[in-house]
Amino acid sequence: MKSAFFIAPALIFSAVHASDATASMYASTISSHNIMQIQHSALSNAFNAFESNRTTPAPAKKQAKPSPDRYGTMSMYGEYGDDGSVFQGRNGGESPALRGTWANWQHTSDDVHFNDYAVVDTDTDIITLGLAGGKKRTSHGTTEWGLFGGYFNGDQTTSDTTIDQQGGFAGVYSGYAQNNFRVVAGISGGVMDNGVEFASGEDSFVNMWVGAGVRSTYDIPLDSTFTLRPGLQIEYTWINSPSYTSESGMDIEPDNFSAFNIVPSFRAIKHIANGWYGSANVKYVATITQEDALFVDSVAFPALEIDNYTEYGITLEKSIAGFDFAATLARRDGGRSGWLGQFNIKYAF
Repeated sequence: MKSAFFIAPALIFSAVHASDATASMYASTISSHNIMQIQHSALSNAFNAFESNRTTPAPAKKQAKPSPDRYGTMSMYGEYGDDGSVFQGRNGGESPALRGTWANWQHTSDDVHFNDYAVVDTDTDIITLGLAGGKKRTSHGTTEWGLFGGYFNGDQTTSDTTIDQQGGFAGVYSGYAQNNFRVVAGISGGVMDNGVEFASGEDSFVNMWVGAGVRSTYDIPLDSTFTLRPGLQIEYTWINSPSYTSESGMDIEPDNFSAFNIVPSFRAIKHIANGWYGSANVKYVATITQEDALFVDSVAFPALEIDNYTEYGITLEKSIAGFDFAATLARRDGGRSGWLGQFNIKYAF
């Protein structure tokens, strides 16, 4: 009886230690997959800013003939009208150096289904701010550049551990449009601080990443108020995964993580009336990871992977004078299952 009294706590301690060891092993990989989502959101929001919240092209405003007493006014120097149309001017239609600013708040609540591991409950908030540079019109189309940066905060939870995460990112993009075709590319990077809490202690480590992406879309107007917009976005992200000694005493040596996202998308866009726009959106996110192994005390373990997922939702937008407001609600199913909500505001100078 006395021996059983000592054996039971020993077994409990052994089980807790094993659980903590597993949590320590995979914390870095779990964080890397969340960075992929943050990078995808950051680039997508910047690319959306280039495509504009005005989901269907406004009718072109008729250009009035300039009179001598109007020399040097807006209509002669390529400024933008309130409805987004361009007045062709002596400079070929260039806008001011900065054309506008935008802000986006996004919240995601996902269950991430890792192969051969637990389901991870993920909640993340991302705030992104951006500046849209001036458009330049040429005989071949329109170009535009922009800057963006943001802050994120969230946690990822399993039955064994909680990973608290916060950090920031910054990037730049440039886009080109001709008639109904658009292509935009961007680069961004960031830093994530991770605090891993489990039964016997806490680990901490820092991830840094850099990545790039490109998106192309093509508008297919069915009439003056209804447009279909197929698109394809491709991203590559490289994440530095540091080695560290965990609170459980293990030497954790993850491979640096890198991955491609291949994201075909489709939007059906409707101009409702009086500056109101609505759209139905769907995209498929295929992730190809390149993390060969995770080394724990010099022993190799297979890296965690997740399946692809589908995201589908609706967006409602309103244009008021120089402002565009947009709210989106979306559902995810597959390797990630859960909900996404976001609100976007854009102001044209």
